Amino acid sequence: MGFLFVAWLFVGSLVAGVSAAFVPTDELMNGETIVADDFNGYNVGAFPEGWMAWRGDTNRARRLYTIQEEHGNRYLHARDDGHSIIIRKELRSWNPRQYPILTWRWRARVLPRSGDERVARTNDSATAVYVVLSENLFHIPKTLKYVWSTTTPVGTIYRRSGIGRPYVIVLESGPTRLGTWVSETVNVYEDYQRAFGEKPPNRAVGLGVLTDGNATRSVSEGDYDDFVIRQRTEGL
Repeated sequence: MGFLFVAWLFVGSLVAGVSAAFVPTDELMNGETIVADDFNGYNVGAFPEGWMAWRGDTNRARRLYTIQEEHGNRYLHARDDGHSIIIRKELRSWNPRQYPILTWRWRARVLPRSGDERVARTNDSATAVYVVLSENLFHIPKTLKYVWSTTTPVGTIYRRSGIGRPYVIVLESGPTRLGTWVSETVNVYEDYQRAFGEKPPNRAVGLGVLTDGNATRSVSEGDYDDFVIRQRTEGL
């Protein structure tokens, strides 16, 4: 699915009326913590309108990604039906040099059968978070993809060959914490440097999420919540 992510920005640049997906510059320049999305502002059962399907196939994405609620908290639920669609939220005012820390919660509900992101025929993840901090003139992004894998060991960093493929970083793996909310904290600045051998620019592109089971032809299901961008605590 990483190769298809190349079209993310190209298609997005052709779509008008996406102002809801942007975070104002002055908001990102004030305070130490910015809520990119906590999903509390959407109706239960609805699609999060601040997000967009990567192919512009919003009708299908609306069936795969919906707002759910438990114990008074709303979150994004995803269940793949074989279509494997990334949805994205643009955050072009995000300066990863000043705000390098990204935190979120996720919960894998159903792991795709034998999923291994390093192999094309098994490249499925119960939950995946895409971070795009830069793009070239042809709208090909440099992407970090954080995953909850079925079988790939935690700590694995891997990039399959091909234009626009993301660097996969495995944060969780296997069924041990299946059905449990897990909090993650990553330094996207440092991860970008390690992956691409350079500093990220001072304007990011945005976030994406993907729950998919198309490669393994199996069910994949997971939840996402509380995407927060945090200010640096030390000099970079």
